[in-house]
Amino acid sequence: MENKCTGEVGLKAGTTGEPEFNSALARALRQRRSYWRDVPDALACQRNGLVDGTSRQIDILVRSQDALPVAVETEWGSPALDDARGRLGARVDGRLIRSAIAVGLPEEALAWNDQQIEQALSTPDEVSLKMVMLYSNIRDGDSVGASLLEGHGVGRWPESGYITGTVDDLVRLCEYASAPRDLVTGMARGVAQEIEAIANNLRGGSHPRTVRAIIEKLGQDDPNQGLQLACCIWLTAMRLQNRLAGQSGTLMDKGLRSVDDLLVGPVDDQRVSARAIRDQWRKILSVNYGTIFSVALDSLDSGIPKDTAADVLTNLSGIADRISSVRLGNRIDFAGELFPQLLKDRKETAAHYTLPVTAELLAGLAVDRLGVLDWSNTEELRRLRIADMACGTGALLRAVYGNIRHNHESTGGGH
Repeated sequence: MENKCTGEVGLKAGTTGEPEFNSALARALRQRRSYWRDVPDALACQRNGLVDGTSRQIDILVRSQDALPVAVETEWGSPALDDARGRLGARVDGRLIRSAIAVGLPEEALAWNDQQIEQALSTPDEVSLKMVMLYSNIRDGDSVGASLLEGHGVGRWPESGYITGTVDDLVRLCEYASAPRDLVTGMARGVAQEIEAIANNLRGGSHPRTVRAIIEKLGQDDPNQGLQLACCIWLTAMRLQNRLAGQSGTLMDKGLRSVDDLLVGPVDDQRVSARAIRDQWRKILSVNYGTIFSVALDSLDSGIPKDTAADVLTNLSGIADRISSVRLGNRIDFAGELFPQLLKDRKETAAHYTLPVTAELLAGLAVDRLGVLDWSNTEELRRLRIADMACGTGALLRAVYGNIRHNHESTGGGH
C-alpha cells in the first residue's frame, strides 16, 4: 500500500489501531479534494514537528495556501475534545490554528482489516463519524494562556453533543473551519467602515461632475452608495490582480504586475497611481476577466484628480493586503459579506442580499434536485445550465458552484 502522507501507517488485518485508521482516513480525505491530492503537504498526518516549536503530533492537519490550518484529532468512540482543544492557539508554519475538529471513530472498525477499512472509507455513507468543531476568538499577536487551553474562550459547534456524518461531511467541516465565520464577518465589518471613509474622501476630492459620471456608470443614484460600490469593485479587481500576477501563463508573459509591485515613493509613504493600475487592468482585459475588469476600468474615471485617485487606490491596496494576510480563503463569498454591511437603504432600493449561510442551505437543496447521475462525469456537469434571475453579489451562484464542486471532487472528479 502506497503511503502518500509522511508518517502514515499501514493496516494489519483485524488489528486496526487509531494511527492505522487515521492514516486510512487521511488518504480518503486526500482523494476528495483536488488541492489535497495535488499539493504534497496540504494534508499531513501523525508527523512529529507539525506544530511550530514543539515535537507534538497532530492526528491529521489540513492546510492550504490561502486559508487557516485546521487540526483534526480522533479517538475511538467519543470525539477527542481534549486533544482538539489543546491544538487551538498553536502555530503551523507561523499560521495560527483557530479551529480544530474532534472526531469520534466508529468502534466497530477496530475489528476491520485493511481492505475493509479502505473500502468503507471510500464508499459514501459507509462510515459514521462523530464530530465537534471547536473554535476560538484568538488573533495573531494574542497570547495563548491557560484559560484558552482549559476551554475558556473556546466555542463549539454544536453547542452540546455532536453531529454524526460521513467522510464527505468531514471534508465540508474542514473547509468551513479553515475560514471561520466570525473572522470573515468581522473582517467585512471593518472593511466596510474603511470603505465608507475612502468613499467620502473620494467624493470630497473630486468634482461633482466626476462623481456623477462614476455612479452613473454603475447604475447608481446615491453618490455615497455609488462611490462605496466603486471602491468595492476596485478592491475586488486589485485582489484578483494580485492573484493573477502570481500565476504562470499568458498574463505573466505580458508582464502583469501585482499592486505592491506598482507602489513607488519613500518606504514609509509608498503610493500607487491610477495610471499604473489602469495599464495592468488593460493587460488582464486583453486576455479575459471582462466581467470584473471592464467595469472596474470604466468606473475608474480619468476625471479623478491624481492625488485623490492615488490616495484611494493606495488605501484599497492596503485593505487587499490585510485580507490576504488573514488567509480567509479565496472561496469565501467576501463580497456577499461586505455589501450588506455597506447598504443603508435596502427597503428603498428593494435590495435584499442573501446571507452566505442562507445561500449555502438553498444551494444544497437545489443541487440535490439537479438529477445528475454521475457527479464524477465532467461532460455531464458541463451540460448543466444554472441561472440566478435576481443575482446581486452572486452569493447563490457561488454556493451552487461550491456544492457542485464538492460533489464532483468527492466522487473522484477533478483529477
